[in-house]
Amino acid sequence: MKPITLAVVALTLCTASTVVAQDKLIKIKPNYQDNQVKQETKAKSLTIGDKAPAIDITHWVKVAGEKVEEFEAGKVYVVEFWATWCGPCVRAMPHLSELQEKYADYDVKFISVSEESLEKVVSFLFQENKKDGKIQNDRIAYTLTTDPDKSVKKDYFLAAGQTGIPSAFIIGKDTRIEWIGNPGYPIGEFDAALEAVVKDTWDREESKTKFEAAMAKQRKATSQRQKFTEAMKDEEWAPAVEMSWDNANALNTIAWRIADSADVKNRDFKVALKAAKRANELTEEKNAAYLDTLARVYYETGNLKEALIWQRKAAEAVLEGSPMADGILEYLKKYVKEAGSDA
Repeated sequence: MKPITLAVVALTLCTASTVVAQDKLIKIKPNYQDNQVKQETKAKSLTIGDKAPAIDITHWVKVAGEKVEEFEAGKVYVVEFWATWCGPCVRAMPHLSELQEKYADYDVKFISVSEESLEKVVSFLFQENKKDGKIQNDRIAYTLTTDPDKSVKKDYFLAAGQTGIPSAFIIGKDTRIEWIGNPGYPIGEFDAALEAVVKDTWDREESKTKFEAAMAKQRKATSQRQKFTEAMKDEEWAPAVEMSWDNANALNTIAWRIADSADVKNRDFKVALKAAKRANELTEEKNAAYLDTLARVYYETGNLKEALIWQRKAAEAVLEGSPMADGILEYLKKYVKEAGSDA
């Protein structure tokens, strides 16, 4: 494996950059285009089987081997999106380094891309990792880059409909996309895909079918969330309940908002009761928060008897030391006091 070169850039915008490559000190002219935002265009779609777009990297911060001017046939590449603030990204670094070293002799190259500034990434590299006490730079054995103009993000991450990082793209030996997803989850999936691509046992068509089915499901879920958000904003409770009928958390949110939020104008307790009952049905009356919500809805409708029944269930279900325990017990006392001898 070729040595890794770390470029340490002087954190100043008014002087020429200073780069330390191994033991050599080199003066380079400032690249004034680095701070210019390229004209944004609508991102093209990208799926498995498509030709991998060229990567227009702004800063090659740490290079394992050589920079990639273009993808070469016969080689395998992994383009991964990460950020210094992303916990899962940072935790995955040692494992990605192991994979880079494992497949170094198979012409596999990992290229990680952050949209953060060069200064932020360089600063991150010299920080100590709190988990293992190592300097971040020493935990990374692959190529690290920054792309603050987000051109690579647009061509890959956004074009493929990705929504979270880390996100990786495996580029096969014919320079086409083979796999897209989270390199850390589900555990082992990325590793298995990379090995299959390297050893020419990968089924691209099957991968494409699975990916596009997952993306269709994601788009549907995103659309439903947007509709739910709009319904909640407009206080259209009935449609919100209908689209969330099998989502206990969403149903509880609806019921609690109607019963507890002072800014709500449409306090439809009939819908709130329906939502709260369904939330508890879905969770087999074992969730203390949902039981507490149902009790509150009954209380707000003047049914103190039912409020007491369900608040007692909430008190029995809540875990000792839970942040909500005090509130649940406080309302139980309130209902008992108001019920008096009927409690």
